[in-house]
Amino acid sequence: MQVSLVPHDQLKEAQQARWLQWAEARAELQSPLVQPELLRRVHHVRGDLQVAVFEDEAGEAAFLPFRNDNETAIAPLGCLAGIQG
Repeated sequence: MQVSLVPHDQLKEAQQARWLQWAEARAELQSPLVQPELLRRVHHVRGDLQVAVFEDEAGEAAFLPFRNDNETAIAPLGCLAGIQG
């Protein structure tokens, strides 16, 4: 398993498409609060949203968006607190 930290606005289109595919397949991820589009807007306003992209031999295995306030502390986004961790 490999993990890459990517600023939200630098996610590749294929990664965003995979994220949306997973969201459509799982009821708990269908909320607009966990869609890449809303998170893109949050990043546009805050500027500190990153995504941990977990990859295995088959490709992306998970996406975990988080705030990076000062590069020494990270926190889940408030809208995702109920499904993270």
